[in-house]
Amino acid sequence: MPTPQDQNVARLEVRRRQPGTLAVELAGDWLARAGVPGLEAIERELAIGQAAAVLELEGAGLGRWDSGLVLFTLRCREFCRERQIEFRPGSLPEG
Repeated sequence: MPTPQDQNVARLEVRRRQPGTLAVELAGDWLARAGVPGLEAIERELAIGQAAAVLELEGAGLGRWDSGLVLFTLRCREFCRERQIEFRPGSLPEG
């Protein structure tokens, strides 16, 4: 059974929303000192599924965040640029 602390851990889930679009749903506290997920789940989904033209981040489930979230976002943007995938920051908080 998950503890309240487990619910605050930074996590992501990759889903195919429409043909060609990957939605990356972010949840929990994205704090650099606590550690944040890498891009492995995104890489796995691209390797096993159809090609994606768009990667969109969704932050509706975000808790607290700091430079850990900013760094993850920059890594996603670079990842997409290298693969010629359109990057959409979607519903991430301003800042």
